[in-house]
Amino acid sequence: MRGVEAKDLYAYRFLSALKLSPEGRAAVVTLSRCDEKDNDYKKDLWLLDPEGKKAPRQLTSDGRMGAAIWEDETHILFNAARTEEEKEKAKEGEPVTPYYRLDLGGGEAVKAFDLPFAGSIARVVRPGLYLCSGLVDLKKSTWRPGKRRQITRSLTRAPSGPTGSA
Repeated sequence: MRGVEAKDLYAYRFLSALKLSPEGRAAVVTLSRCDEKDNDYKKDLWLLDPEGKKAPRQLTSDGRMGAAIWEDETHILFNAARTEEEKEKAKEGEPVTPYYRLDLGGGEAVKAFDLPFAGSIARVVRPGLYLCSGLVDLKKSTWRPGKRRQITRSLTRAPSGPTGSA
C-alpha cells in the first residue's frame, strides 16, 4: 500500500453546509473539491434525499457557489458571483453578496437580490424577510446614512423568538 501523496488531495471531495428542507423531504449540501490549476476550491450545490431512495442530484456546476438556505420546500437561495459584473465586484473586494433563487422543480437560477454587505442569510423569517449576518464598515464612503437606517430597520424588525414571535 502506498502512502498519501500531494496529488491525492486533488481527488478529495468534502461536504459542508448541509441544510434540511422545512418539511424534511430533501436536503441541500455544498460539495467542495480542490482545483489544482486555479489553486482554489470549487464549490457546487447538490440535492439529497434523506431516505436515500433517490440518487443525489447536482444543482450547480460552475464551482462558485456559496452555501444555500431553504426558502420553502421547493426553492433554495444561494449566494454566488455569477455575472461578469458580480465577479468583478468580488475581485475588487466590494462588499456586496448576490443571492439567487433556484426552483428545484426545474429551470435556471434567477437573481433574487443583493445583500448590500458581505454576509449571509441565517434564516428565512417569512417570505421576503430574511435574518442576515455579516460585516459592515459604516465608515466607508459607499455607505449613505439612508442605507444604514434601512439595513438597521430590516434587521431590528426580525422576530426574536424561536418560532418567529417576539
